Parts: sequence; C-alpha cells; structure tokens
Amino acid sequence: MSESAATKLLSKALKFEREGMEYYTKAREKTRHPAARGIFELLAGEEKKHADFLTGLHAALKKEGRWPEEVTVDLARDFKAIFAQASRSIDKTVHISTSETEALRFAMDMEKRGREMYLDLSKKAKNAAEKSLYERLAEWEKAHYEYVEEFHGFFQDEGLVMNE
Repeated sequence: MSESAATKLLSKALKFEREGMEYYTKAREKTRHPAARGIFELLAGEEKKHADFLTGLHAALKKEGRWPEEVTVDLARDFKAIFAQASRSIDKTVHISTSETEALRFAMDMEKRGREMYLDLSKKAKNAAEKSLYERLAEWEKAHYEYVEEFHGFFQDEGLVMNE
C-alpha cells in the first residue's frame, strides 16, 4: 500500500524536525557559552515538540486513511519573555566564540528554511485543516528565527562575540 500524499508531506516535515532537533542537541553539547547553550537547548526542545506532534498526526493519518477534520496544536510561545529573562542573566564577562555565532547563523537559516518548507506544504495541502496546520507551523518557525536572530544581535551589540 502506497503512502498517501498527505502522509508523504508529513513525513517530509517530520524528517526536517528530527534533523533540527539533532542539530540543536549537538550545538548545545559543543557550545561553551551558557546563554548559547540555553538557546540550543530550548530550540532542541521545540523541535522535539514539533516532531512528537507530527509523529502522532502521521500515525493517526495512516490509521484513518484521511486527514482529521480538525487539527489542534498549541503553538503559542512567548519568546520575547524568554529572551528578556535570558538576556538579564547573561554574564557579560563570558564571550561567545566565532563558531558559536556561526551555529546561531546556521540555526537562523534552518528556521528560515523550515518556515519556507511549511509555507510550501500549506500550498500543497488538500484540505483546510492540513493547510491551516502548515501555516501555523510556518509561524512557529518564524518565531524561532526571530528569537535566534535577536540573541545573535544581542551578542553582537553587547560585544560578547570573541573573534578567534
């Protein structure tokens, strides 16, 4: 039995989320800066939430053979509050290395590509619930991008980047 178009799209999204989780986990392990570690830990957790949700949806879709009438997922996250709290606790005597800022730039690129992928998937979606889900996931990726971009800018603005 071949996989339906909807499950193929979900499989693509799930693969992307798992790769993101793996990247952020590895980046967290390699970074020395406490705030950067926190960023990567948070992002790995977010990607895990995405992957877990998509795994459940994928299983339901395969079992039922059709897209659910309604898909509910809580994508709300107050990244501004997280950033404000983290920036208050940053030790300004600890610098972030060039490799860590490169990891942040790569993270921004990943989130941008994720958003673009979800917008593309929303265009390919066959029903309203599917389209809505991908549009909401695109917004979630956009929020991640803005969060990482804000931290990257903060490190630059505060002179916390160490030129190696």
